[in-house]
Amino acid sequence: MTLYNRKLQVPFRGKSRLLPLDEILYACWKDGKTIIHAKEIDGLWLAKPLKEVEETLVPLGFARVNHSTLVNLNHVTKLQGHPERYVLVSGTHRIDVSQRKYPHIRQLLTQR
Repeated sequence: MTLYNRKLQVPFRGKSRLLPLDEILYACWKDGKTIIHAKEIDGLWLAKPLKEVEETLVPLGFARVNHSTLVNLNHVTKLQGHPERYVLVSGTHRIDVSQRKYPHIRQLLTQR
């Protein structure tokens, strides 16, 4: 993963673009690729495993909430714990939180 001054280098319309980390809402693993969902641009495909993206972004305010999704904690607007466990990202994206990861996510969000 390539970061430049808190910006992630991503392919966009055949070119490389520097996407500010604060614009990234979440990333998920689907069909063998990592998909980045951002405020203005949705569905950027990276040919990198989510594990590699996670290693780069977790120290910068992101957290893995389930097997296939990494969220930007700065955009989490709600954490629901019972009866269903999920986070609401940017008020509109509902993402399930695994039972195993829920205590860690709750701790990270209360520390903000």
